Amino acid sequence: MKKNLLVGIIVVFSFLSTSAQVTQINNNQSLETLGSLNSIKTLFFSNVDKHLWVSEGTAPSTLKLSTAISAGDDGLVLNGKYIFSGTSAATGSELFITDGTPVGTILLKDIVANAGSSNPMDFMLLNGVVYFTAETPAEGRELWRTDGTPGGTSLVKDINPGIKGSNAGGDYHISAIENVLIFSAKGNDSGIEIWKSDGTAEGTVMVKDLNPGIADSEPDFFWPLGNLLLFTAKTEANGREVWRTDGSAAGTFLLKDINPGAGSSTSFEIFPGISLRIINGFHLFKNKAYFLASDGVNNGNIYVTDGTSVNTTLVKTVIAGPLPPFILLITAINTPDKFFFTVTDGSSRSELWQSDGTTAGTTVFKSFFFDDENSIPILLKDFQSQFSGGNDILFQGNKFFFVAVTEAEGNELWISDGTLANTKIVKNINAGSASGISDNFSYLFTSTTLFLAADNGTLGNELWRTDGTADGTTLVKDIHLNAEDADPALMLVNNSKVFFGATDGDDPAKTDLFVVDGTFNPLPVKLQSFTVTEIGADALLQWQTLQEVNASHFAVQRSMDAIRFETIGTVAVSGNSNIQQQYNFTDNKVVTPPGGIIYYRLQMNDKDGEKEYSRVVSLKRTSSGWQVQLLGNVPGGKVAVSVSGARQPMQLIMNNMSGNVLSTQMIPSSQNTIQLPMQGLSKGIYIITLKHGNESKSFKVLN
Repeated sequence: MKKNLLVGIIVVFSFLSTSAQVTQINNNQSLETLGSLNSIKTLFFSNVDKHLWVSEGTAPSTLKLSTAISAGDDGLVLNGKYIFSGTSAATGSELFITDGTPVGTILLKDIVANAGSSNPMDFMLLNGVVYFTAETPAEGRELWRTDGTPGGTSLVKDINPGIKGSNAGGDYHISAIENVLIFSAKGNDSGIEIWKSDGTAEGTVMVKDLNPGIADSEPDFFWPLGNLLLFTAKTEANGREVWRTDGSAAGTFLLKDINPGAGSSTSFEIFPGISLRIINGFHLFKNKAYFLASDGVNNGNIYVTDGTSVNTTLVKTVIAGPLPPFILLITAINTPDKFFFTVTDGSSRSELWQSDGTTAGTTVFKSFFFDDENSIPILLKDFQSQFSGGNDILFQGNKFFFVAVTEAEGNELWISDGTLANTKIVKNINAGSASGISDNFSYLFTSTTLFLAADNGTLGNELWRTDGTADGTTLVKDIHLNAEDADPALMLVNNSKVFFGATDGDDPAKTDLFVVDGTFNPLPVKLQSFTVTEIGADALLQWQTLQEVNASHFAVQRSMDAIRFETIGTVAVSGNSNIQQQYNFTDNKVVTPPGGIIYYRLQMNDKDGEKEYSRVVSLKRTSSGWQVQLLGNVPGGKVAVSVSGARQPMQLIMNNMSGNVLSTQMIPSSQNTIQLPMQGLSKGIYIITLKHGNESKSFKVLN
């Protein structure tokens, strides 16, 4: 089950020791990380008893926080405490809080008294307040807020007056633009449309009725682009297309009707009555967003937008015709002058592509061997920094890793600096044509080391490490002895240790928790948000941090072309902090032509001279009830689906890309989380369909 990351947007790790010792700190509790509570403590969720655990990286410090409270699927950190959806026999599913100690793990608010359940979910942190949705008998599911105290926990607004609620749990898609929440909700005289809130009842209003009347537009996939949000929405006239919003009605509009008329550009029909979504996110590169779209003829198109209609254009048709678009754009990796992504047609092509954003510059970079098990190269994106607005952190400053197949070496680890001359296999871990990278693949970055799961053919799938060279690619430890698989699942770095789960074989159904000891230090700042707002003739910059280690100061930088930046001021920092800190800086009376765009970024400096940059933000001057959600899909990891509102048993169908049915099963209506049957399947793309009466929802997953 994939949980929300509790902290972090941009995180880079420095590894300062060449030795590594592996220590088992917990046995057979199948712990999975929820993230860092602070720079010392890490929170975990047990798949054995569904309880919260905490660890500082040693066996004595690895403790169950409560035997009476089970953790739910959602939560995040506010001021050093984790606010989460939990369940106890006395309260039902309600809002809980923990400071990482057993005595500090308590009920925050019993929204529906006694054993009734409000089932909190859709958590979002903005300006020191946690927003979430909860369900009551009087209002249904609506928007709530908390400052971490019982008295500061309250309903924001009964958006859809009465007992029906304004949306289903998991479908609010809560995001933020500047200091305002943006989300999907249903009012009393509209369908599910785009709404905004400043945290007050009066300031919670519909932005725009995209699909006028009671018909739903169902906005989703909100994605930041400077001071805008991109999203998809459906209308009767245009189908489901890509839209944008700046939080105002006038600034919310369809970017382009890519599939003209009522056809949708964001999905296509794979079987009669069953559609597959094409867009599951956007890729940001040099202040523009790239996305997949169907024009009704070709499904494998890459489009680009800067948030204006005139500059929403086709970059290139990568896969022509009505075939499924096997283009992994959301895992693309940026280098300074281009980005890389992977492509397959599912039958013969297995390719690494490059793009500088132009048609001529979007080309095949390198082709690999196609086989049925590993049909597409996998880029090893640093998922801990994937929400940084498109600014990827490259390994050793200029390199990235990926996994690909050759006929001679099998599926192995590769490294590249973006040039063909320096794109090469790191090491043939499993000598010969056998694969060193198996189906159960996991990895974790530090600035000088990549930890990964690999199999050399004799010791099974175990923990390895690499510095990007053949000599520096070595086994860390054979945890499940001899040829048996430990199947390490890399989690995170905290308190100078790498945490991972694995099995040593004493219980085949449960995993153990391990750490790699060493000295792993995060760079100075974990940046949570960064926004710019026009205030008269001034530009107000605001940002929040979740952690600061050895930090010195921020340098605020401005640019008129998003290329050449100048420092316009500095802001002092606390130095060391494990709680949320808020900062602001005013760029006074900045001069631009009417409609001109100003670009800003933060240079984050530590006391040792290390630097890191935030994403770039821009300011344009103005003088049914049944819901299904995929809980993440990291290739080679566990895949699960969240279901809510089911009123009858559901049928789960798995197809391969040829349309062959691989498996079917019935799911009880009471089951809220479904583990997808991926075990034993070869690597590739699969179509999962859930049927609920006359409704069906389909999506693709990568194994």
